[in-house]
Amino acid sequence: MGAHHKMLQIYPNFSQIFRGAYHKAQAVATALLSTVCCCSLQAEVPDPSALIEGVLFARSQVGAESFHLHCIATGPTVRNDRRYLVDFESSFRRFWVTNAEVQSRMILNETNILQYSPANGDIVIAAHDEPTAALLFDPRILGITPSYSIDHTVDSLLDLKRCSQVRIVGQKPEAFGDAIAWQVRMEYVTPATFTKDIWIDPKSFRVLKAVTDVPGHWTSTSISEYSVFADGILPTSVTTRMVNASGNLMMSWEMQISGSESKRSLPPETWMIQGLGAPNETPVIDKRLMTRIGTWDGSRIIPEVSPPKGGGAEAERGLKRNLGIVVLIGILSFPLIMHYRKKKTPETIVSG
Repeated sequence: MGAHHKMLQIYPNFSQIFRGAYHKAQAVATALLSTVCCCSLQAEVPDPSALIEGVLFARSQVGAESFHLHCIATGPTVRNDRRYLVDFESSFRRFWVTNAEVQSRMILNETNILQYSPANGDIVIAAHDEPTAALLFDPRILGITPSYSIDHTVDSLLDLKRCSQVRIVGQKPEAFGDAIAWQVRMEYVTPATFTKDIWIDPKSFRVLKAVTDVPGHWTSTSISEYSVFADGILPTSVTTRMVNASGNLMMSWEMQISGSESKRSLPPETWMIQGLGAPNETPVIDKRLMTRIGTWDGSRIIPEVSPPKGGGAEAERGLKRNLGIVVLIGILSFPLIMHYRKKKTPETIVSG
C-alpha cells in the first residue's frame, strides 16, 4: 500500500487539505504571474521549468475520483468504442467496461493487475509488467501524452531530467478562448530524437494543448477542454490525432469525462479481488505461476486441491500397495536382524 494511500486512511481529509494548499498556491501564482503573463499578450517570458513543475504539482494534488469515461479510438480501418466506470486514488485504479457486449473489469493495485471477464469466467492475477492492451492508465496523464500506457505517470512524462533541453517557444503566449498559454518545448535525444510541446496556462497550470513530434515517423496533437473534473485540474475532454510523416491519419482518440465525483478516499477492498464483483465459485488463475490457484468464494480464495489421478479409489489402492511393500520389507529383514544380534556380545550391544 502506497504512502499516499496510508495517509488517506489515517487522515480522511488528506486530499482536501492538500487541495486547499494547491488552491492557495494557485492564488499566489496567479497574483505573481498576472502582471507578467495574464494581462497582456506582450508578457515577460516565464521560466519553462517553473511551468512544468506547476503542472506536476497541480496534478499531484488530485485525490480519489470516480467518473465515467467514453473513449473512441479510430484508425483507417478500425473503430473501437468503449465506455468505462473508473475509480482511482493515488497510483491505484479500477476500470470497468460498461458496454453491454463487453464487460471486462480490471484493477491495478500496488502489487498486481487483477482482471475478471464474465465472458471468460475467470479471475486472472498478473504482474505489473504483464503485457496488456487493456485501458488501465493513470487519469492524471490525460491530455499530455498520445499513448495511454499502463506504466505512464505524470512524473515520467514530464521528467525534466530526461530531456536535453526545455525552453519557451515564442515571445508571447497564445490565446485559447478566455485563457492564454505559453508553449513549452521539451527536447529529447535518447532513446530517440523527438520533441514534446506543451501549452500551459500560467494561471491554472492546465495543459491546453500538447504536440509530440518524432521527425520522419509521426506527429500527435492533443487538445484539452476543462470543466469541474478533479476541481478543474484534469480535462473533461481530450481529442488526439496522430498522423504519419506524410500527414495521413494513423489513429485518433476522443476522451470524454462525465459524472465525476471527488471523494475523500475509496474503501480498501476497491483495489482487491472484491472490487472485481466476480460471483462465487469463480476460478482464480495466477499468470505469474501459469496455473489455477483456487476458487473465489466471495471473500477469499479457496486454495486448489489436486487429488491423485483416478480420484479416491486410486488413492486407496495406492495406500494399500505402499503398506504391502512396507510389510514385505519387514518380513524379509527379520532373519537378518536376528542373525546380526546373535553375533554381537552383550557388551557390544550395550556400547554400540
